[in-house]
Amino acid sequence: RGFAKELVLAAKTCCKLFFLKSIIPSQRCPSRPWAGAPHLHLMSAVSDLLALQETDLALDKALARLSEIDAALGESDELIEARRILDEKAIVLREARSRQKEAEQAVEDARTKAADVEKKLYSGVVKNPKELQDLQLDLKSLKDQLGRKEDELLGILEAAEAADAENSTAQETLDTILAAWGSNQDQMRAEKADLEPEAARLRGIRD
Repeated sequence: RGFAKELVLAAKTCCKLFFLKSIIPSQRCPSRPWAGAPHLHLMSAVSDLLALQETDLALDKALARLSEIDAALGESDELIEARRILDEKAIVLREARSRQKEAEQAVEDARTKAADVEKKLYSGVVKNPKELQDLQLDLKSLKDQLGRKEDELLGILEAAEAADAENSTAQETLDTILAAWGSNQDQMRAEKADLEPEAARLRGIRD
């Protein structure tokens, strides 16, 4: 391509020389100095080279863009990261729901045991003062356990709620990124579909 530019300059120089020779009487130029002049053939060759250079530039540009598109097609780093974050939040949420279920069951078991002891205590079936005192102590202990388990459940419920909110946020973020990525992928595929035949056409001209 640099050679083509040099050739253009050389051609212009030759043209000037031919012109000077044609107007200097001592050179005995023909009556039609321009007819069949070699510089016209040179200019034609230069014109062809310039056209070829333009074709090369256009082909290089098209191939470079196709390379960029090929590299960009497929899941982006942003999309992959968003998926990873959602997967992490989903795992945290599942674990929180599992702990919630276990805690709810523990509270239900403690409540049932306390209710059974309380029912027995006030049923009138037990007459022995020592047994009644033991039942009262058992009931107090079970209710204390129930209170602690209910407090634990409350904390677990709050953690599960926070995990659910974070999971929802991660899902919304992924959906937004996915929509933008999908649109961009469609545009690049359409651009590629236009560029490939154009590159082929330019190759045909170049070859």
